Amino acid sequence: MEFSQKYLLDSLNQAGRSLSRYGDRLLDRRICVGVTGFSGSGKTTFITSLLHQLQHFRNATLPAFSPALKGRLIGVRRLPLDNEDIAAFPYDEGIQALSSTPPKWPRATTGLSSSLLEIRYRPAKSLLSFPGRRYHSLFVELRDYPGEWLLDLPMMHSSFRQWSLQCAHLYDTPLRASCLGDLHADLQTLDPLAILDTNLRLQLQKHFNRFLLACRKAGLTLIQPGHYLTRQQPTANGFFPLLSLASYSREQLDRAHPDSYFKQLSKAYDDYVQLKVKPFFKLHFSQVDRQVLMVDLLKALNGGPACLEDMRLALTRVLDCMHYGHSNLLNRLFQPRVDKVIVAASKIDQVLPDQHENIRALLGQIVHEAYRSATFELVDIYCEATASVRATRVSKYDNRVMLLGALQNGHQGYMSHPDIPDHLPHDNEWQAFKDWSLPELLPPAGLHLQRGDSLHHIRLDSVIRELLGDKF
Repeated sequence: MEFSQKYLLDSLNQAGRSLSRYGDRLLDRRICVGVTGFSGSGKTTFITSLLHQLQHFRNATLPAFSPALKGRLIGVRRLPLDNEDIAAFPYDEGIQALSSTPPKWPRATTGLSSSLLEIRYRPAKSLLSFPGRRYHSLFVELRDYPGEWLLDLPMMHSSFRQWSLQCAHLYDTPLRASCLGDLHADLQTLDPLAILDTNLRLQLQKHFNRFLLACRKAGLTLIQPGHYLTRQQPTANGFFPLLSLASYSREQLDRAHPDSYFKQLSKAYDDYVQLKVKPFFKLHFSQVDRQVLMVDLLKALNGGPACLEDMRLALTRVLDCMHYGHSNLLNRLFQPRVDKVIVAASKIDQVLPDQHENIRALLGQIVHEAYRSATFELVDIYCEATASVRATRVSKYDNRVMLLGALQNGHQGYMSHPDIPDHLPHDNEWQAFKDWSLPELLPPAGLHLQRGDSLHHIRLDSVIRELLGDKF
């Protein structure tokens, strides 16, 4: 009996939370912001800093965020999550890492997590204001998930055959071919109609997983399947592309033996899409109202033309998969859609301030085609260049203006860099980046964030304005 009563109470509480969530969404008082980033873009640090700036807005520098600038914010607090299927974002651990001696960057998250804020604010005076109402509340859920999962979304719209043909084209590029090594020839010569050899399949799967990790290390962005990057060991029922499918007709492949490489790998691909990609899209990504997509543009520039082009291709494919369109009253309740995407170039504290606008302009050119397509579907796309935690300061050395920051060995070091173009570099412009080496920096020392001290950033207030400003 006690068990039944407890189950009934838990069910009623969960139903109450769901109704409250739907009510807030219907009244436009709740917004879900998805935050992800391509590998190495500093997503966890971004969320940690954003949460800190909002909770301690009185000490923060937020000139671009009007409610904070005009003194309309009353208070911001974190609330317990109302979705038991999602882990809490490790905010406290991130703050502790940044405040430690020596300071450390927040540990990268590898799964789905979330943080829920209540922002209390004074309503703007208008004819529609309710007399005597002293404050309104906006509930903001920040939902964090790995960028590798986002890169899998295009697989929902491709069959195994189509995906293999795409891979065959991608793998012909020199950088990917070097990462493949002997695996390139093995995948090209493997007969898709032959009966699958279980031992060979597992051996090729291990090599394929190592190839994906090598792609990430080389600075490439478009790496599929993304979940394989976080697996410790390859599974016996995994999949990899068959690179010779262009030589076979659809009829030949359709008539292949059920135990052939083509049929078995096709089944593994379909299972992956059904069990991994679609549930993520349906249960989590499709609930997002606004999306932050972080990219390490400087790292791509540092990697050369192949890395920058690969990042551009990844951005285009990902943006094509988003469910665009402004959320009307019914959509907000039953079918939320992404109505704004912010693509943010991170870590711009690694270049001098007079280059920040060039980074922003270069990013804008990279997403230009996706921007035009999204505009047709009534979505706003906004490009920004930001540093979630400013780890450098401008200084002079030998009569040169340079950046000064803490290197990985703990010592302060001076840094210089080539001029950043405001457009996609031409052939001869790449020479300036050939010998450029991006330093690994530590966070600034002496932070005491647990007591609410200021956390210096670059343009994070502009990102907050674009995400939330219209909700006030």
